[in-house]
Amino acid sequence: MVSGAASGIGAAVADRLEQEGATVVRSDLVETDRGIVCDVSDPRSCAAAVDAVLSAHGSLHVLANVAGIGFSRRIGEVTPEEWRRVIDVNLTGTFLLSQAALPPLLDGRGVIVNMASVAGLRATPYNAAYCASKGGVIMLTKSMALELAAREYGSMQCARPRSTPRSCAASNSPTEPTWRCCPGRPRPWAV
Repeated sequence: MVSGAASGIGAAVADRLEQEGATVVRSDLVETDRGIVCDVSDPRSCAAAVDAVLSAHGSLHVLANVAGIGFSRRIGEVTPEEWRRVIDVNLTGTFLLSQAALPPLLDGRGVIVNMASVAGLRATPYNAAYCASKGGVIMLTKSMALELAAREYGSMQCARPRSTPRSCAASNSPTEPTWRCCPGRPRPWAV
């Protein structure tokens, strides 16, 4: 299951997984081909999306939390509503969809991949909400990895793409230099 799969990096991730032979369920706030509608900021919508995947396919082996939004604005001009919306989609949405998918993923020794950003490690001007949300995704992933390591199930990863050229997002074909995983050697629930 790939969230945010209607366009951009989410669509590119879904396309790549399909090219590798995976059966992919695309989810997004808008309807997609071969997909389901899921508002990642709503816990009921996340639970319904996971239930739909399980009903259609019987299991869930990979969750790629890619849904994300952002905007550039001076910090003094960001409204509380804009701040909350970015945090709700990028950080809380990653938490809610992971939480909903965790039982079937643990049963099947599944994998969660959370999409962060270099902006979560290195601040940029005019992007306070986005940087804060992606830094939160990195810490959420690390915390989940530590908690779930004791269960010795599956894997927990945090990808953090560098600045992605709009042409890459528009073409839905990621290139190797665009994708980087968090440092550390892969191990169960590693980050």
